Amino acid sequence: PILAGVWNMTKFTAQNGHGNTRFVDSVELFKSFSDDDQDFLTKSTVIWRKPSPSGEGPYYTKVVDSHPLSGSPTLRLETDQGCYLFPELYAWNGESVTEEQKTRFKALQAQLKNTLNTAEDIRYVQEWQEGDILIVDLFRMYHAVMCWFSYGERMFTGMGIRPKNYDNSMYTEDVLK
Repeated sequence: PILAGVWNMTKFTAQNGHGNTRFVDSVELFKSFSDDDQDFLTKSTVIWRKPSPSGEGPYYTKVVDSHPLSGSPTLRLETDQGCYLFPELYAWNGESVTEEQKTRFKALQAQLKNTLNTAEDIRYVQEWQEGDILIVDLFRMYHAVMCWFSYGERMFTGMGIRPKNYDNSMYTEDVLK
Protein backbone atom coordinates (compact mmCIF):
# COMPACT_ATOMS: atom_id res chain seq x y z
CA PRO A 1 0.00 0.00 0.00
CA ILE A 2 0.97 3.61 -0.43
CA LEU A 3 2.31 4.91 2.88
CA ALA A 4 2.39 8.61 2.16
CA GLY A 5 1.56 11.16 -0.44
CA VAL A 6 3.20 14.41 -1.40
CA TRP A 7 0.68 16.77 -2.93
CA ASN A 8 1.49 20.13 -4.50
CA MET A 9 -1.51 22.34 -5.28
CA THR A 10 -0.37 23.95 -8.53
CA LYS A 11 -3.64 25.75 -9.24
CA PHE A 12 -6.38 26.72 -6.85
CA THR A 13 -9.03 29.20 -7.93
CA ALA A 14 -12.04 27.63 -6.19
CA GLN A 15 -14.32 29.76 -4.06
CA ASN A 16 -13.15 30.18 -0.45
CA GLY A 17 -14.15 27.10 1.57
CA HIS A 18 -14.62 24.93 -1.53
CA GLY A 19 -12.29 22.19 -2.73
CA ASN A 20 -10.54 21.77 0.61
CA THR A 21 -9.53 18.33 1.88
CA ARG A 22 -10.58 16.92 5.23
CA PHE A 23 -8.59 14.26 7.05
CA VAL A 24 -9.45 11.92 9.93
CA ASP A 25 -6.92 9.80 11.81
CA SER A 26 -8.01 6.17 11.42
CA VAL A 27 -5.85 5.01 14.36
CA GLU A 28 -7.67 7.36 16.72
CA LEU A 29 -11.00 6.52 15.12
CA PHE A 30 -10.36 2.81 15.70
CA LYS A 31 -9.67 3.52 19.38
CA SER A 32 -13.12 5.13 19.67
CA PHE A 33 -14.82 1.78 19.06
CA SER A 34 -15.60 -0.46 22.02
CA ASP A 35 -13.11 -3.24 22.82
CA ASP A 36 -15.65 -5.78 21.53
CA ASP A 37 -16.10 -3.89 18.24
CA GLN A 38 -12.32 -3.47 17.87
CA ASP A 39 -11.92 -7.24 18.28
CA PHE A 40 -14.67 -7.91 15.73
CA LEU A 41 -13.15 -5.53 13.17
CA THR A 42 -9.63 -6.88 13.73
CA LYS A 43 -10.81 -10.40 12.86
CA SER A 44 -12.67 -9.23 9.73
CA THR A 45 -11.55 -9.69 6.11
CA VAL A 46 -13.36 -7.95 3.26
CA ILE A 47 -13.66 -8.82 -0.40
CA TRP A 48 -13.33 -6.22 -3.14
CA ARG A 49 -15.04 -7.38 -6.30
CA LYS A 50 -12.85 -5.39 -8.67
CA PRO A 51 -9.57 -6.14 -10.37
CA SER A 52 -6.64 -6.25 -7.97
CA PRO A 53 -3.44 -4.26 -8.58
CA SER A 54 -2.18 -7.18 -10.71
CA GLY A 55 -5.27 -6.90 -12.91
CA GLU A 56 -6.96 -9.95 -11.46
CA GLY A 57 -9.71 -9.99 -8.92
CA PRO A 58 -11.42 -10.14 -6.62
CA TYR A 59 -9.01 -9.37 -3.80
CA TYR A 60 -9.21 -9.43 -0.03
CA THR A 61 -7.99 -7.03 2.63
CA LYS A 62 -7.86 -6.89 6.39
CA VAL A 63 -10.20 -4.35 7.94
CA VAL A 64 -7.57 -3.51 10.57
CA ASP A 65 -3.88 -3.67 9.76
CA SER A 66 -0.71 -2.71 11.63
CA HIS A 67 0.71 0.62 10.57
CA PRO A 68 4.01 -0.17 8.83
CA LEU A 69 5.94 2.47 10.80
CA SER A 70 4.25 2.73 14.20
CA GLY A 71 2.72 -0.75 14.45
CA SER A 72 -0.54 0.82 15.65
CA PRO A 73 -3.79 -0.93 14.71
CA THR A 74 -5.05 1.08 11.73
CA LEU A 75 -8.61 0.99 10.45
CA ARG A 76 -8.53 0.36 6.70
CA LEU A 77 -12.24 0.20 5.84
CA GLU A 78 -13.92 2.12 3.03
CA THR A 79 -17.38 3.49 3.73
CA ASP A 80 -18.28 4.69 0.23
CA GLN A 81 -17.83 3.41 -3.25
CA GLY A 82 -15.79 6.46 -4.14
CA CYS A 83 -13.13 5.20 -6.53
CA TYR A 84 -13.63 1.63 -5.40
CA LEU A 85 -16.39 -0.88 -5.22
CA PHE A 86 -17.96 -1.23 -1.81
CA PRO A 87 -16.14 -3.90 0.24
CA GLU A 88 -18.20 -6.70 1.75
CA LEU A 89 -17.46 -8.82 4.81
CA TYR A 90 -16.01 -12.03 3.46
CA ALA A 91 -14.48 -13.88 6.41
CA TRP A 92 -14.37 -13.50 10.16
CA ASN A 93 -11.52 -15.03 12.13
CA GLY A 94 -10.67 -17.13 9.05
CA GLU A 95 -14.14 -18.67 8.79
CA SER A 96 -17.18 -18.13 6.58
CA VAL A 97 -19.39 -15.35 7.88
CA THR A 98 -22.84 -15.72 9.34
CA GLU A 99 -25.78 -13.45 8.57
CA GLU A 100 -25.46 -12.06 12.11
CA GLN A 101 -21.80 -11.14 11.45
CA LYS A 102 -22.72 -9.54 8.12
CA THR A 103 -25.39 -7.47 9.85
CA ARG A 104 -23.00 -6.40 12.60
CA PHE A 105 -20.34 -5.49 10.05
CA LYS A 106 -22.77 -3.35 8.04
CA ALA A 107 -23.83 -1.58 11.26
CA LEU A 108 -20.20 -0.84 12.19
CA GLN A 109 -19.50 0.35 8.65
CA ALA A 110 -22.55 2.66 8.85
CA GLN A 111 -21.40 3.92 12.27
CA LEU A 112 -17.97 4.66 10.82
CA LYS A 113 -19.46 6.48 7.82
CA ASN A 114 -21.72 8.54 10.08
CA THR A 115 -18.79 9.50 12.31
CA LEU A 116 -16.64 10.48 9.32
CA ASN A 117 -19.47 12.60 7.89
CA THR A 118 -20.70 14.30 11.05
CA ALA A 119 -17.98 14.53 13.72
CA GLU A 120 -16.31 17.79 12.82
CA ASP A 121 -14.21 17.78 16.00
CA ILE A 122 -12.08 14.84 14.77
CA ARG A 123 -11.22 16.42 11.41
CA TYR A 124 -8.20 18.28 10.21
CA VAL A 125 -9.08 20.46 7.21
CA GLN A 126 -6.48 21.49 4.66
CA GLU A 127 -7.67 24.85 3.37
CA TRP A 128 -5.79 24.83 0.09
CA GLN A 129 -4.03 27.76 -1.48
CA GLU A 130 -2.14 27.69 -4.72
CA GLY A 131 1.45 26.57 -4.10
CA ASP A 132 0.70 24.54 -0.95
CA ILE A 133 2.63 21.31 -0.47
CA LEU A 134 1.24 18.66 1.84
CA ILE A 135 2.83 15.42 3.00
CA VAL A 136 0.21 13.03 4.33
CA ASP A 137 0.22 9.53 5.81
CA LEU A 138 -2.19 7.87 3.38
CA PHE A 139 -2.08 4.54 5.18
CA ARG A 140 -3.43 6.14 8.35
CA MET A 141 -5.55 9.08 7.26
CA TYR A 142 -9.03 9.02 5.78
CA HIS A 143 -9.36 11.89 3.34
CA ALA A 144 -12.08 13.47 1.24
CA VAL A 145 -12.66 16.63 -0.73
CA MET A 146 -15.06 19.15 0.80
CA CYS A 147 -17.68 21.24 -0.96
CA TRP A 148 -18.08 21.60 -4.66
CA PHE A 149 -15.66 23.10 -7.10
CA SER A 150 -15.62 23.26 -10.87
CA TYR A 151 -13.38 21.30 -13.19
CA GLY A 152 -10.03 23.03 -13.50
CA GLU A 153 -10.34 25.15 -10.34
CA ARG A 154 -8.17 22.73 -8.38
CA MET A 155 -5.13 21.00 -9.83
CA PHE A 156 -2.30 19.31 -8.03
CA THR A 157 0.61 17.11 -8.77
CA GLY A 158 1.50 14.37 -6.42
CA MET A 159 3.27 11.17 -5.78
CA GLY A 160 2.75 8.16 -3.60
CA ILE A 161 5.50 6.84 -1.37
CA ARG A 162 5.86 3.11 -0.79
CA PRO A 163 8.42 1.24 1.29
CA LYS A 164 11.72 0.43 -0.43
CA ASN A 165 10.88 -3.27 -0.24
CA TYR A 166 7.23 -3.01 -1.19
CA ASP A 167 5.24 -5.64 0.60
CA ASN A 168 1.69 -6.28 -0.35
CA SER A 169 0.70 -7.70 3.05
CA MET A 170 -2.46 -5.63 3.17
CA TYR A 171 -3.78 -7.87 0.43
CA THR A 172 -4.39 -11.31 1.75
CA GLU A 173 -5.17 -14.64 0.18
CA ASP A 174 -8.66 -16.03 0.02
CA VAL A 175 -8.76 -17.33 3.60
CA LEU A 176 -11.70 -19.62 2.84
CA LYS A 177 -10.08 -21.63 0.03
